[in-house]
Amino acid sequence: MRKQRYPLASTLTALGAALALQGAVLVAAPAAVAAAETKAASAASPEQARTGQHHHMRHHRGRHHQIKAAMWVPGYGPIGKETLSSLSLNEEQQNLLEEAKAAGTDFRKTRREAIKTAARTRAEQLKSGKLDPRQAVDAAADQQERALAARKGLNEKWLALWDALSPEQQGKVTAAFQQRAEKHAEKQAKWREKRESRKAAEQSAAS
Repeated sequence: MRKQRYPLASTLTALGAALALQGAVLVAAPAAVAAAETKAASAASPEQARTGQHHHMRHHRGRHHQIKAAMWVPGYGPIGKETLSSLSLNEEQQNLLEEAKAAGTDFRKTRREAIKTAARTRAEQLKSGKLDPRQAVDAAADQQERALAARKGLNEKWLALWDALSPEQQGKVTAAFQQRAEKHAEKQAKWREKRESRKAAEQSAAS
């Protein structure tokens, strides 16, 4: 099959950047992240707490979507089963899809194990009363470097599938992202409207 890239709509740039950030490698231990979030939440105002909780839920959904995605487009995000089914992948494309999904499973398993190992090492150091910040920083940097290399390899798997799609198939994927971007913009507009209305009501009550 002749490989050809299909240009994605420029309206997806902002959405793509946000989804790419959601795919960034997590190198901090869950316990440390949770502690930081708890401390920040206790000191935050009610408005800040609501905003922080909203951001956390969006981040969690993004990671969940990546795990459950029927197909993933690097830089843009997940594709659902309905859109994937509409592509009617041939045997070659289906094999590339299965390879990418298997690589994703391996990547997530390795990442979880690395995070658990790092957390266990820190716990042992705390228990013994002998901290080694330099070793911890070096270990985190090494973990991040290996994770980024693994992420790059995973992206190449998904890009191979994208390149194998025909222009018509790529067009269907593009249309799905355009529709998602439009819905996202509508939700954002409604959220901003509610936020401004709430601020106006609070200012009116305070005056």
